[in-house]
Amino acid sequence: MQLTKGAKIYGEAMMAIEIGDAAHESYKKGDPEIVTKEIARNVGGLAAGLATAKLFAAGGVVLGIETGPGALVIGFIGGIIGFTIGYYGTGAALGDYSDYIRSQ
Repeated sequence: MQLTKGAKIYGEAMMAIEIGDAAHESYKKGDPEIVTKEIARNVGGLAAGLATAKLFAAGGVVLGIETGPGALVIGFIGGIIGFTIGYYGTGAALGDYSDYIRSQ
């Protein structure tokens, strides 16, 4: 679906920045677990973000009153909202789960 390509590029850019920041912090502290945890959180978040982006984009097009260009705009906005929910929601869940496992 063309509407989700923008969400994918947005997610990949965010992922690169966050992993780069984690790699820098990991290098400064000498702890490779920091960057490993960030990579796992970002990969899971990207997968969930893309799935929810497709769902929200399709829902926005179906539920939108507009036809033609208006439907594309509604679908695009739905895709961005869905991607953000999926990306950050899954990332937070994986981060909390990782902290929980480590504390056991």
